[in-house]
Amino acid sequence: MSQNLSDILKQLDTISVENSIEVYVPSIKTNLKFKPLNLRQQKELLKTTIDDSLIKLALNNVLTEIILENATDASNLVNLYTFDRTAIALSLRATGLSESIDIDGKKINLLEKIEENKTINVDISLFNKTITAGNLTIKLCIPTLGTDKEINTFVLNRIKSTQTTDIKTIIGDLVVYELAKFINSISFSTDENTTNYVFSQQKIQDRISLIEKFPSTITNSIFDHVKEYRTLESKYTQLENTVIDVDGNFFTV
Repeated sequence: MSQNLSDILKQLDTISVENSIEVYVPSIKTNLKFKPLNLRQQKELLKTTIDDSLIKLALNNVLTEIILENATDASNLVNLYTFDRTAIALSLRATGLSESIDIDGKKINLLEKIEENKTINVDISLFNKTITAGNLTIKLCIPTLGTDKEINTFVLNRIKSTQTTDIKTIIGDLVVYELAKFINSISFSTDENTTNYVFSQQKIQDRISLIEKFPSTITNSIFDHVKEYRTLESKYTQLENTVIDVDGNFFTV
């Protein structure tokens, strides 16, 4: 790379930082600064619209990477939650590309929705639930950006390395992988001791092996937990009777 090109790239980075925008992050109830989207990032988002089997996983990973890359005044953003990602995505779109979006012939003002999102009541502690079944205790949680990206990446890599005819099997397994994002730990107690199995410290395939052994009474309780969280998550893209679809096309104008 020539010195002139390097200098120009550094100057562009400086300009991006100087044009940082303040974005409200729901889980921490405060504003953080982010650099606006650049063209390379828009291209990466658009690429996620190509393959239907990969769209949501790939899109979420790209958005997470953009959040981590564009943050200018904060660290440990992998510990934010996936509903934060949705709220941040709306702000990056509205402030960097266009304040409005057309949905079914109706013009939606994204800035109004962003302001409305600040009034959504969020109590993370309500999602720290416990399921007990015999000697088993399962502690539930909600997915952080780090956990979501880790599992998404694992699934995407499996799909890429799998025979085309076997992809349907992996797609069927997606439900199990999603459940894994919502489990913090499993403990098993006996009269002598308690064994604690923290999911984040284990290999993903080992987590899946455990979940697949759960009886329906346990999985149904976890599904209820996931549905409750999805209801909260959906509030950040609902405006009256309109749902804002945050996909790759959302980042085009």
